[in-house]
Amino acid sequence: MKKNLFYNIIQEWNGLSLKEKLANLQKFEELNADFEGRKAREIVLKQIQRLDADAEYRFNEPNLIIINNNSVNKNPFKMLENVFHEGFHALCDDYFNNKTDLKTFSQVDKERLIDERRKIDLIYNRAYNERVLTLFSLAYYEEKLVRKETCLYFIYNLLQCYENMADCQKLIEIYHENIGSYYSYETFKNHIDMQYETPSYEEIRKLVDAIDIKIYSDRLREVNTDKNVVQYPQSSTVLRNFERGLEELSKFQNNIIGNQEYVSRQCQNLDESKLLLR
Repeated sequence: MKKNLFYNIIQEWNGLSLKEKLANLQKFEELNADFEGRKAREIVLKQIQRLDADAEYRFNEPNLIIINNNSVNKNPFKMLENVFHEGFHALCDDYFNNKTDLKTFSQVDKERLIDERRKIDLIYNRAYNERVLTLFSLAYYEEKLVRKETCLYFIYNLLQCYENMADCQKLIEIYHENIGSYYSYETFKNHIDMQYETPSYEEIRKLVDAIDIKIYSDRLREVNTDKNVVQYPQSSTVLRNFERGLEELSKFQNNIIGNQEYVSRQCQNLDESKLLLR
Protein backbone atom coordinates (compact mmCIF):
# COMPACT_ATOMS: atom_id res chain seq x y z
CA MET A 1 0.00 0.00 0.00
CA LYS A 2 1.34 3.40 -0.98
CA LYS A 3 0.24 5.86 1.67
CA ASN A 4 -0.80 9.36 0.69
CA LEU A 5 -2.29 12.29 2.59
CA PHE A 6 -5.86 11.33 1.67
CA TYR A 7 -5.50 7.81 3.09
CA ASN A 8 -3.46 8.90 6.11
CA ILE A 9 -6.02 11.48 7.23
CA ILE A 10 -8.84 8.94 7.07
CA GLN A 11 -6.83 6.39 9.05
CA GLU A 12 -5.59 8.80 11.74
CA TRP A 13 -8.59 11.17 12.05
CA ASN A 14 -10.18 9.86 15.25
CA GLY A 15 -6.91 10.15 17.16
CA LEU A 16 -6.22 13.77 16.17
CA SER A 17 -6.88 16.89 18.24
CA LEU A 18 -9.06 19.67 16.80
CA LYS A 19 -5.93 21.69 15.97
CA GLU A 20 -4.37 18.68 14.20
CA LYS A 21 -7.57 18.01 12.25
CA LEU A 22 -7.68 21.57 10.94
CA ALA A 23 -3.97 21.45 10.08
CA ASN A 24 -4.52 18.25 8.09
CA LEU A 25 -7.53 19.68 6.28
CA GLN A 26 -5.37 22.70 5.37
CA LYS A 27 -2.66 20.38 4.01
CA PHE A 28 -5.31 18.55 1.97
CA GLU A 29 -6.60 21.85 0.56
CA GLU A 30 -3.06 22.88 -0.39
CA LEU A 31 -2.49 19.52 -2.11
CA ASN A 32 -5.77 19.87 -4.01
CA ALA A 33 -5.02 23.47 -5.02
CA ASP A 34 -1.61 22.45 -6.37
CA PHE A 35 -3.20 19.58 -8.32
CA GLU A 36 -5.82 21.92 -9.80
CA GLY A 37 -3.40 24.77 -10.50
CA ARG A 38 -5.17 27.36 -8.33
CA LYS A 39 -4.47 29.42 -5.22
CA ALA A 40 -5.03 27.53 -1.96
CA ARG A 41 -7.71 28.81 0.38
CA GLU A 42 -7.47 29.12 4.16
CA ILE A 43 -9.48 26.55 6.10
CA VAL A 44 -11.35 28.29 8.93
CA LEU A 45 -13.80 27.11 11.56
CA LYS A 46 -17.00 29.15 11.85
CA GLN A 47 -20.68 28.80 12.62
CA ILE A 48 -22.67 28.32 9.41
CA GLN A 49 -26.27 29.43 9.48
CA ARG A 50 -27.56 26.84 7.01
CA LEU A 51 -28.50 23.76 9.01
CA ASP A 52 -27.71 21.38 6.14
CA ALA A 53 -24.20 22.75 5.44
CA ASP A 54 -21.00 21.20 6.79
CA ALA A 55 -18.84 23.64 4.80
CA GLU A 56 -19.13 26.67 2.53
CA TYR A 57 -17.24 28.63 -0.10
CA ARG A 58 -18.62 32.17 -0.36
CA PHE A 59 -18.33 34.62 -3.26
CA ASN A 60 -17.79 37.47 -0.80
CA GLU A 61 -15.02 35.62 1.09
CA PRO A 62 -13.08 34.07 -1.80
CA ASN A 63 -9.91 33.35 0.19
CA LEU A 64 -11.62 31.02 2.67
CA ILE A 65 -13.16 27.57 2.90
CA ILE A 66 -15.41 27.61 5.95
CA ILE A 67 -15.95 24.48 8.02
CA ASN A 68 -18.99 24.44 10.28
CA ASN A 69 -18.17 24.33 14.01
CA ASN A 70 -20.52 21.39 14.45
CA SER A 71 -19.06 19.33 11.60
CA VAL A 72 -15.34 19.04 12.17
CA ASN A 73 -15.59 15.88 14.29
CA LYS A 74 -17.66 14.05 11.71
CA ASN A 75 -16.64 11.11 9.54
CA PRO A 76 -13.16 11.88 8.08
CA PHE A 77 -14.25 10.89 4.58
CA LYS A 78 -17.08 13.44 4.77
CA MET A 79 -14.70 16.17 5.94
CA LEU A 80 -12.27 15.52 3.07
CA GLU A 81 -15.23 15.46 0.71
CA ASN A 82 -16.31 18.87 2.04
CA VAL A 83 -12.85 20.39 1.60
CA PHE A 84 -12.47 19.18 -1.98
CA HIS A 85 -16.07 20.07 -2.84
CA GLU A 86 -15.73 23.68 -1.67
CA GLY A 87 -12.24 23.90 -3.16
CA PHE A 88 -13.65 22.95 -6.55
CA HIS A 89 -16.20 25.76 -6.24
CA ALA A 90 -13.19 28.01 -5.60
CA LEU A 91 -11.56 26.63 -8.76
CA CYS A 92 -14.70 27.43 -10.75
CA ASP A 93 -14.70 30.93 -9.29
CA ASP A 94 -11.06 31.41 -10.35
CA TYR A 95 -11.91 30.12 -13.82
CA PHE A 96 -14.85 32.52 -14.18
CA ASN A 97 -12.59 35.37 -13.05
CA ASN A 98 -9.94 34.50 -15.66
CA LYS A 99 -7.34 33.40 -13.11
CA THR A 100 -6.78 29.76 -14.06
CA ASP A 101 -7.78 26.93 -16.40
CA LEU A 102 -10.54 24.62 -15.20
CA LYS A 103 -8.98 21.17 -14.81
CA THR A 104 -11.38 18.22 -14.64
CA PHE A 105 -11.63 14.45 -14.98
CA SER A 106 -15.08 14.58 -16.62
CA GLN A 107 -16.12 16.33 -19.80
CA VAL A 108 -17.62 19.78 -19.25
CA ASP A 109 -20.35 21.61 -21.11
CA LYS A 110 -18.44 24.89 -21.05
CA GLU A 111 -21.25 26.95 -22.56
CA ARG A 112 -23.79 25.74 -20.01
CA LEU A 113 -21.37 26.20 -17.12
CA ILE A 114 -20.77 29.84 -18.05
CA ASP A 115 -24.42 30.47 -18.96
CA GLU A 116 -25.69 29.24 -15.59
CA ARG A 117 -23.05 31.23 -13.69
CA ARG A 118 -24.20 34.40 -15.47
CA LYS A 119 -27.80 33.60 -14.54
CA ILE A 120 -27.22 32.12 -11.08
CA ASP A 121 -29.14 34.85 -9.24
CA LEU A 122 -32.10 34.58 -11.62
CA ILE A 123 -32.15 30.78 -11.40
CA TYR A 124 -31.93 30.94 -7.60
CA ASN A 125 -34.76 33.46 -7.34
CA ARG A 126 -36.96 31.48 -9.72
CA ALA A 127 -36.29 28.29 -7.74
CA TYR A 128 -37.15 30.17 -4.54
CA ASN A 129 -40.41 31.45 -5.97
CA GLU A 130 -41.31 27.98 -7.26
CA ARG A 131 -40.39 26.48 -3.85
CA VAL A 132 -37.72 24.15 -5.26
CA LEU A 133 -34.54 25.47 -3.65
CA THR A 134 -33.50 21.91 -2.79
CA LEU A 135 -33.62 21.08 -6.49
CA PHE A 136 -31.55 24.16 -7.31
CA SER A 137 -28.89 23.14 -4.75
CA LEU A 138 -28.67 19.68 -6.34
CA ALA A 139 -29.14 20.33 -10.07
CA TYR A 140 -27.39 23.65 -10.75
CA TYR A 141 -24.78 22.69 -13.37
CA GLU A 142 -21.72 23.75 -11.38
CA GLU A 143 -23.01 21.77 -8.39
CA LYS A 144 -23.51 18.66 -10.52
CA LEU A 145 -19.97 19.03 -11.85
CA VAL A 146 -18.51 19.53 -8.36
CA ARG A 147 -20.27 16.43 -7.01
CA LYS A 148 -18.96 14.28 -9.85
CA GLU A 149 -15.43 15.70 -9.75
CA THR A 150 -15.26 15.06 -5.99
CA CYS A 151 -16.07 11.39 -6.53
CA LEU A 152 -13.60 11.12 -9.42
CA TYR A 153 -10.79 12.80 -7.48
CA PHE A 154 -11.23 10.39 -4.59
CA ILE A 155 -11.09 7.45 -7.00
CA TYR A 156 -7.85 8.91 -8.34
CA ASN A 157 -6.46 9.15 -4.78
CA LEU A 158 -7.44 5.57 -3.99
CA LEU A 159 -5.77 4.34 -7.17
CA GLN A 160 -2.59 6.14 -6.09
CA CYS A 161 -2.64 4.06 -2.87
CA TYR A 162 -3.55 0.77 -4.48
CA GLU A 163 -0.73 -1.64 -5.33
CA ASN A 164 -2.24 -5.13 -5.33
CA MET A 165 -5.39 -7.12 -4.58
CA ALA A 166 -4.38 -7.44 -0.93
CA ASP A 167 -4.85 -3.69 -0.59
CA CYS A 168 -8.45 -3.99 -1.69
CA GLN A 169 -9.71 -5.13 1.72
CA LYS A 170 -8.17 -2.01 3.28
CA LEU A 171 -9.60 0.35 0.68
CA ILE A 172 -12.97 -1.14 -0.21
CA GLU A 173 -14.98 0.56 2.56
CA ILE A 174 -13.58 3.97 1.57
CA TYR A 175 -14.22 3.19 -2.09
CA HIS A 176 -17.78 2.08 -1.33
CA GLU A 177 -18.47 5.20 0.72
CA ASN A 178 -17.18 7.37 -2.12
CA ILE A 179 -19.21 5.67 -4.86
CA GLY A 180 -22.20 5.35 -2.51
CA SER A 181 -22.15 9.06 -1.68
CA TYR A 182 -22.40 9.97 -5.37
CA TYR A 183 -25.01 7.28 -6.03
CA SER A 184 -27.18 8.65 -3.20
CA TYR A 185 -26.80 12.19 -4.53
CA GLU A 186 -27.85 11.18 -8.07
CA THR A 187 -30.77 9.11 -6.79
CA PHE A 188 -32.08 11.91 -4.59
CA LYS A 189 -31.56 14.60 -7.26
CA ASN A 190 -33.44 12.57 -9.86
CA HIS A 191 -36.24 11.85 -7.38
CA ILE A 192 -36.67 15.56 -6.58
CA ASP A 193 -36.43 16.56 -10.24
CA MET A 194 -39.22 14.16 -11.24
CA GLN A 195 -41.80 15.29 -8.68
CA TYR A 196 -44.76 16.22 -10.84
CA GLU A 197 -46.24 18.80 -8.49
CA THR A 198 -43.19 21.08 -8.94
CA PRO A 199 -41.27 22.30 -12.00
CA SER A 200 -38.24 20.31 -13.10
CA TYR A 201 -34.84 22.00 -13.18
CA GLU A 202 -35.00 22.29 -16.97
CA GLU A 203 -38.38 23.96 -16.66
CA ILE A 204 -36.88 26.41 -14.16
CA ARG A 205 -34.15 27.30 -16.67
CA LYS A 206 -36.70 27.75 -19.45
CA LEU A 207 -38.76 30.10 -17.28
CA VAL A 208 -35.64 32.14 -16.55
CA ASP A 209 -34.82 32.41 -20.25
CA ALA A 210 -38.40 33.16 -21.29
CA ILE A 211 -39.39 35.62 -18.54
CA ASP A 212 -36.87 36.58 -15.86
CA ILE A 213 -33.92 37.52 -18.06
CA LYS A 214 -36.09 40.06 -19.90
CA ILE A 215 -37.13 41.77 -16.67
CA TYR A 216 -33.99 41.41 -14.56
CA SER A 217 -31.16 41.55 -17.09
CA ASP A 218 -29.33 43.90 -14.71
CA ARG A 219 -28.93 40.97 -12.30
CA LEU A 220 -26.77 38.92 -14.65
CA ARG A 221 -23.28 38.23 -13.29
CA GLU A 222 -20.19 39.24 -15.21
CA VAL A 223 -18.15 36.30 -16.53
CA ASN A 224 -14.95 37.20 -18.37
CA THR A 225 -12.70 34.24 -19.00
CA ASP A 226 -10.52 33.16 -21.86
CA LYS A 227 -9.11 30.25 -19.85
CA ASN A 228 -9.46 26.66 -21.04
CA VAL A 229 -11.21 23.58 -19.73
CA VAL A 230 -8.55 20.85 -19.55
CA GLN A 231 -9.00 17.15 -18.82
CA TYR A 232 -6.37 15.34 -16.73
CA PRO A 233 -4.28 12.67 -18.51
CA GLN A 234 -5.71 10.02 -16.15
CA SER A 235 -9.32 10.95 -16.98
CA SER A 236 -10.23 7.97 -19.16
CA THR A 237 -9.10 5.42 -16.55
CA VAL A 238 -10.73 7.21 -13.62
CA LEU A 239 -13.99 7.65 -15.57
CA ARG A 240 -13.97 3.97 -16.54
CA ASN A 241 -13.61 2.98 -12.89
CA PHE A 242 -16.35 5.42 -11.87
CA GLU A 243 -18.85 4.14 -14.42
CA ARG A 244 -18.18 0.49 -13.61
CA GLY A 245 -18.26 1.22 -9.88
CA LEU A 246 -21.70 2.81 -10.14
CA GLU A 247 -22.91 -0.05 -12.33
CA GLU A 248 -21.81 -2.64 -9.77
CA LEU A 249 -23.34 -0.66 -6.92
CA SER A 250 -26.69 -0.39 -8.71
CA LYS A 251 -26.86 -4.19 -9.09
CA PHE A 252 -27.04 -4.67 -5.34
CA GLN A 253 -30.34 -3.28 -4.15
CA ASN A 254 -29.41 -3.26 -0.46
CA ASN A 255 -25.94 -1.79 -1.18
CA ILE A 256 -24.44 -3.82 1.67
CA ILE A 257 -20.66 -3.62 1.77
CA GLY A 258 -20.45 -7.12 3.27
CA ASN A 259 -21.82 -8.73 0.12
CA GLN A 260 -18.86 -10.78 -1.10
CA GLU A 261 -19.86 -10.75 -4.75
CA TYR A 262 -20.07 -6.96 -4.65
CA VAL A 263 -16.69 -6.67 -2.91
CA SER A 264 -15.09 -9.03 -5.40
CA ARG A 265 -16.41 -7.11 -8.40
CA GLN A 266 -15.31 -3.74 -7.04
CA CYS A 267 -11.86 -5.13 -6.16
CA GLN A 268 -11.51 -6.37 -9.72
CA ASN A 269 -12.57 -2.93 -10.95
CA LEU A 270 -9.85 -1.29 -8.82
CA ASP A 271 -7.24 -3.82 -9.91
CA GLU A 272 -7.96 -3.40 -13.62
CA SER A 273 -8.01 0.38 -13.29
CA LYS A 274 -4.66 0.41 -11.50
CA LEU A 275 -3.13 -1.64 -14.33
CA LEU A 276 -4.40 0.93 -16.86
CA LEU A 277 -2.71 3.76 -14.95
CA ARG A 278 0.73 2.14 -15.11
